[in-house]
Amino acid sequence: MKDQTDKQPVKSAPLQRRRGRPATGQAKTNARRQAEWRAKRQAELQALRDEKGKGTGGHEVERMKAELESVQRELIQVQSELADVIKLLNDARLEISNLKSNRYVTEN
Repeated sequence: MKDQTDKQPVKSAPLQRRRGRPATGQAKTNARRQAEWRAKRQAELQALRDEKGKGTGGHEVERMKAELESVQRELIQVQSELADVIKLLNDARLEISNLKSNRYVTEN
């Protein structure tokens, strides 16, 4: 009950804040979110299509194939040279072994 002689305003209890994140007033509907996502995806796909059309034409693929064949030929040549070096190394080891055994025989 209110006192009739009291001239001061009534102090009400402070309002309790609601739980959770406060609303901004700019919430999007699920339909709006989905439409924006579709538009973004469509733009990304179109950018990929445009990029594909520019840089990787047929001439680029042919150039890369020719470069790959060149590298493969060089690899075969290096492997052949490596086999020759290994053969020379084995011959040298055998000759050193023979020289050591001959020296051992002549010393005794």
